[in-house]
Amino acid sequence: MPIDRVPAADLEDLFGQVSHEVRIQILAELWDADGQTLPFSTLRERVGVRDSGNFNYHLGSLTPELLHRTQDGYTLTYAGRQVVGAAVAGSYTDATDLDVGPVDAGACPACGGSIETAYEDGEVVMDCANCEDLIARLPAPPVVVAAHDADALPRVVSDHFQTQSARLTRGFCKLCDGPVEATPTVATDREAATNPPERDVTFVCRACGDVTHLTVGVVALHFPELRAFLHETDVDLRERYLWELDFLLAPTVSVSDDPLRVEVVVSVGDDALALTVDESLTLVGCERR
Repeated sequence: MPIDRVPAADLEDLFGQVSHEVRIQILAELWDADGQTLPFSTLRERVGVRDSGNFNYHLGSLTPELLHRTQDGYTLTYAGRQVVGAAVAGSYTDATDLDVGPVDAGACPACGGSIETAYEDGEVVMDCANCEDLIARLPAPPVVVAAHDADALPRVVSDHFQTQSARLTRGFCKLCDGPVEATPTVATDREAATNPPERDVTFVCRACGDVTHLTVGVVALHFPELRAFLHETDVDLRERYLWELDFLLAPTVSVSDDPLRVEVVVSVGDDALALTVDESLTLVGCERR
């Protein structure tokens, strides 16, 4: 069953594990060891704790969630590498320190005007300079933005969003890698995008409870059949930003019930491809028109 919210006790336990300078130093030393197993005595010497009993207590607080113990010593677990790696990469740095924008980000699919992109408080915001419509508001960690020049921001964000949406459509949570359940839902007005379609897709992680909404057009983008159609009609996703494609923001969608079927029609010029999915988002029909 999906989790509606993370229990406060779980968060307290998680942050309690790393809320001591000795434990932070343990994680840092094992990160610097580049996967090498460090014996108890070596690790204690590098951290600089004389009392072996006290040091063993802190190791126990990090094991087995963040540390893996063998007869040879200690290494970071996958979760431990994620925690330290995110901190080292700057994923948790203050987003307000990044002053990026406005940057030109292609043409508005509605009026053809110039789209301007800026980074605000952990989100990439895209507005049309001509019609002043909000094109999209996409989350992006500071490290994604800080690692590239400002002019590269639109391409980086477009590629990052494709990566995240692909993970979701393949069944993996974008936050914790847990399994997600995807359900076609009735779209509502959200800050994430303007002019939402009649139907979108809601992804709920069964592990952490994270909820994400994507348009059915974005979900359909990851079907090989649609990728092949775009290639045949000379739509190069390496040269176009996702928000320039109107069928992703506002696809042509029709719905039938009993059983539930959602049809998405993607048109490029005089060519069209109709994709039909069932309630589990399994592709059950594909027709060239």
